Amino acid sequence: MQTREPDLVSLFPHPSPPLPPRIEHAVASRSGAASEIIAEELGVSCSFARELIEFGGVYHCEEVPPKPEFGKEGSGGKGKKRARDQTEADFQSQLKRTRPIRILLDALVAKGGYFRVHLHPKRFPSVYEVDWKGRVLDDGAEWVVVNKPAGVSVNPTVDNFKENTAACVASALGRDSALIVTHRLDVATSGVLVLAKTSAFAKFFHNVLALRRVHKTYRTLTHKPVPIGIAKHRAVQADSDGGPRFVHMLPMDSGFEDVSGAECSLEVLKCSEVRLTCANLPETAFETEVRLITGRTHQIRAQFAALGAPLYGDTLYSGNLTADRVAPGPGDSIGLQAWKLEVDDAVMGEVGRCFEAPNPWWRS
Repeated sequence: MQTREPDLVSLFPHPSPPLPPRIEHAVASRSGAASEIIAEELGVSCSFARELIEFGGVYHCEEVPPKPEFGKEGSGGKGKKRARDQTEADFQSQLKRTRPIRILLDALVAKGGYFRVHLHPKRFPSVYEVDWKGRVLDDGAEWVVVNKPAGVSVNPTVDNFKENTAACVASALGRDSALIVTHRLDVATSGVLVLAKTSAFAKFFHNVLALRRVHKTYRTLTHKPVPIGIAKHRAVQADSDGGPRFVHMLPMDSGFEDVSGAECSLEVLKCSEVRLTCANLPETAFETEVRLITGRTHQIRAQFAALGAPLYGDTLYSGNLTADRVAPGPGDSIGLQAWKLEVDDAVMGEVGRCFEAPNPWWRS
């Protein structure tokens, strides 16, 4: 059994400063309740172990996973190949026994079972300060549209099942079943988000997205203007080394013939100077209306940085900007809002249905 640490008592109140990620692995030396086994093997209290389970920070499988899963955060058997003398049924049975799955109930487990425990889950404390019902823009029979706040994940993270937009909206609406995420917004981005109440609608909406019948318009805030018109770059994913994902945007005619990457296109519709009243920001900046043509990870953030105009508050892409130009807005938000979402399909009612978020934080 490991020695108990003073910070491993409860998930509340939120630790300040946030604790660094910490993952521990354990094998049950006896049968019993999952919380009791975790408490004994890792030297924490049963109440803290139960909190972690209900929070979504514990994964379990019947047997110790084969390397390299044991000792790392991996997906638990993905990529493992079937042995030549192994039937498909036996192979699938082995995967089921050795693939860690998130557990949310303090159930009985057998001796020899494996646990992956996220002792320091990533936290999103601002979820408790949001009027989630007041964030609902429209509520349909099979969907709900919300104005996502900055500082909150859209969906559950690997170690936190509760503090996310989908879970909080479902709770605010009194739903017993979960809401399904249909598209993503970065944690630091606010604005229009569509959540599905049924798997059938989620499938329909994904198809509409794939057919590019959903048109997204964003607002950005930058320290300098960007040119009106279409901007195209080639995205190259950088090696994150365990840190935040970072995308390099290269000009389409960069001359690097050996560089492959997804084409990224957006259209700058309007760019105008605005006066600011927020603390830590200069008196004037530039607000831009942007239409996404393609939808890639960090696309607007990375493309605007490549254009020499990174978003306010975006420390990941800010380069050598001075402190006043990277100071984040409320809730660690950045100068990016998913402003409007227009659906060129009857999947959400009449064709051309448009959902619009209220003013962004820099206009408040």
